Amino acid sequence: EATGFMHVCYLIRDMVHFAAGKSFESQEPPKTGLTFFFHWGRVLFSMAVLCFCLAVTIEAILNGQTTMWDAVPGWAAVIIFFVLISIVG
Repeated sequence: EATGFMHVCYLIRDMVHFAAGKSFESQEPPKTGLTFFFHWGRVLFSMAVLCFCLAVTIEAILNGQTTMWDAVPGWAAVIIFFVLISIVG
């Protein structure tokens, strides 16, 4: 939790609450000052790591640097990847 690798989940949570038009109720006091800064800093760090990992993975799939069958084209492998991530992830 302290490293911030999964803080992107808080961003997704906030976006879903905003889209639904509902306020988020928490047992914790609101984040202010330095706590607010570090929280959103971890969210941005987490988002950057996630985007980098996704870019590297998609690049490897499209370049054929994976163990996907040779008969499967790169675009289909990307679709399979996202389907599997959606189901498993």
